[in-house]
Amino acid sequence: MSAKLFEEYCGKANLKCISQEMTNWGSHQLIDAISVFTGSDSIWARPNMILENLEFMNETNYIARLAPLYCRQPDHPGKQ
Repeated sequence: MSAKLFEEYCGKANLKCISQEMTNWGSHQLIDAISVFTGSDSIWARPNMILENLEFMNETNYIARLAPLYCRQPDHPGKQ
C-alpha cells in the first residue's frame, strides 16, 4: 500500500486524507506512511499535507529517551 494509493482509496470511500508522514524505519528510503483521514464533509477536511521524514528513527529514539522524564514510572520501592 503506497501513500498515494491510500489517498486515492480514501477519496473512493468518501473520506479525505488530510496528512501523511512518510517514514523510513531505519532505511535510506521512505518506505512507509502514517496517514490521517476524516470524512469528506468533516470540519477537519482539507487538502492533504505530506511530510517526508528521513529522521523518523532518530526522533523515535530521542522520544524514547525523553519519555521517562514525563511519565509515571512503574512502582519503585518507597514511592507512593
